[in-house]
Amino acid sequence: MIAIGGGGYVPARMLRSFLKKKDSPNIPIQAIGLSLYEDLGKGDPEEVPGTKVTRTQWLDLSSLEMANLIGKNVLIVDEVDDTRTTLEYAVRELEKDVEHAQKQLGRQGEKTTFSIFVLHVSIHLYVIIRKKMEDLNRTNSTPSLCRTRTSQRRANSHQKCLPRTDILLP
Repeated sequence: MIAIGGGGYVPARMLRSFLKKKDSPNIPIQAIGLSLYEDLGKGDPEEVPGTKVTRTQWLDLSSLEMANLIGKNVLIVDEVDDTRTTLEYAVRELEKDVEHAQKQLGRQGEKTTFSIFVLHVSIHLYVIIRKKMEDLNRTNSTPSLCRTRTSQRRANSHQKCLPRTDILLP
């Protein structure tokens, strides 16, 4: 698992606990730092999305960090995805780095897969999800996670569905 700092650290830690299998070692969390937000320079704390991704921290290509990613399913975690710019940058650069490490180590045949988990929690979204959960509790329904094929989902369109991230909300 790779957390994009600073906002991806807490969701990554929560996911690691959630994904932990009994009698298995913890999933390692690596950290990268990327910045897209820019200070407006007006003396207020407001930030706006920038246009250029800046690396503030990255994996050390000369250490075992990159070799440990080869042939694995890697989950990239961030707290918000406003423009997709940061996530695109992270995936693109990590793919390049893994490919470079594969060539260096002679491990080109091993497939590395990158997936993304983003936690979008705004007050508005939280209120909507909380209301859905309350409605489901009133009707004693169990929400489906809707991880079925599209055709099955259409056939079962009467099911109440919530995104998987809802289970992480308080």
